[in-house]
Amino acid sequence: MSNSNVPLEEAVVRLLLQAPENWQPTPSDLAQQERQALEALVGAGLVERRITFAVRLPGQTEQATISIEVTGEFGLAEAMEAAVQDLWLRWGERWAELHKQIDTPRPIVEVQENLWRLTADGESAQTDLGGTLKDRQRVIDFVLKRGFFDGTPKRLPDGRITRRQPVQGYGRLLRCQIENAPSGPVGVQVANWAEGAEAFAQAFERLFQAFTPPAKESPTPKAEPEFIFRQEGGAWRIKAFGEEGLFPPLKGLAYIAELVGSGSKRATELEAPSKDIRQEVPSKDGLDWEEAEGFSAVGFREEVPIDQEAQQSYKQRLQELEEEIEEAQRNHDLGRLANLQEEKNQILQELLARPTDPEKKRLVKRIVKNLEKAYQTLEKTMPKTAWHFRSSIFREGELFYYRPVDPPPWNRPKGNSPQNPPCST
Repeated sequence: MSNSNVPLEEAVVRLLLQAPENWQPTPSDLAQQERQALEALVGAGLVERRITFAVRLPGQTEQATISIEVTGEFGLAEAMEAAVQDLWLRWGERWAELHKQIDTPRPIVEVQENLWRLTADGESAQTDLGGTLKDRQRVIDFVLKRGFFDGTPKRLPDGRITRRQPVQGYGRLLRCQIENAPSGPVGVQVANWAEGAEAFAQAFERLFQAFTPPAKESPTPKAEPEFIFRQEGGAWRIKAFGEEGLFPPLKGLAYIAELVGSGSKRATELEAPSKDIRQEVPSKDGLDWEEAEGFSAVGFREEVPIDQEAQQSYKQRLQELEEEIEEAQRNHDLGRLANLQEEKNQILQELLARPTDPEKKRLVKRIVKNLEKAYQTLEKTMPKTAWHFRSSIFREGELFYYRPVDPPPWNRPKGNSPQNPPCST
């Protein structure tokens, strides 16, 4: 099967078509390109691996036989995390001793069994390879993170932004058995599973660092952070993605600072800003705000507000649901209780996600306008940073989210600054 001249794209197709539905031995004669293709298929969540291996630390007679199942980009790390937790109490002291001798200890790993099979998504992808050329290319691009799936934000026809997210996958520890290592040298052909040894070492090192007090170091000047978002002398200083600049105290930048400071992926509702906010967004600023009912900025969409009659109907239904939930709890009717809870959650989400009065709708519009002005200001000198905020700030109803795929380590004072409009969660 091995062919060192096989292009990576062809290797992906060949291995995906060859992958079995049930556990079978993984081909052992794969060329470098084919090994990369297999790694990509596992990372994409289309192929699952079951690996049994023996591991021991250098200079140690005791070894552990471990069986794991992994798929996705983080599956191997997750499985190794589970394995080392079982071994830390037995091997932690030896790991500390190795640290005194070498900076990066590495275990000795001997693979005993290496199986593979398709996941449910892999079976669907295998079918798509036999479909149209477009279907076939979509599978290849997804596996190799190319084209539409290269990880950069893409705008869909309906205005929404999408991007290929890493496939989380899973890692399972099936078995961890302690035993004495066999005498004699370890076979070279099975002892250099570099990927597994590295994952095991990283997992063990994380535990070692967690349980080891940091060494005291002499104070040294701290290097300036790579990501800065703070006020200096009444101006906003922003540094990110190799760009840097000073900007006037725009309301939109204050909103962004509040969202960044509240924590990535945590929803924040911005309250009404100061009365002079209209002075910052002229009525004729090149954007037709009055007609922008379906505002098209990245991450935002306009919802129809809930009228008073519908709002009253929702509240009445919530009261009825509370009574029905209490009755279901008394009767131990778990099926009905689950349905009632689901309906209640749906109503609460609907009330939360949509503006309930025109004034809140106008407030949301003002916030969106000022965010857009901030984006346009950043785009003049910091285009990468502007695109980061455009593609990372979202709105659902009255809630604004800063939800980057890879959150930068922003350096800014915690809490609200006096000049910033307040936030509430």
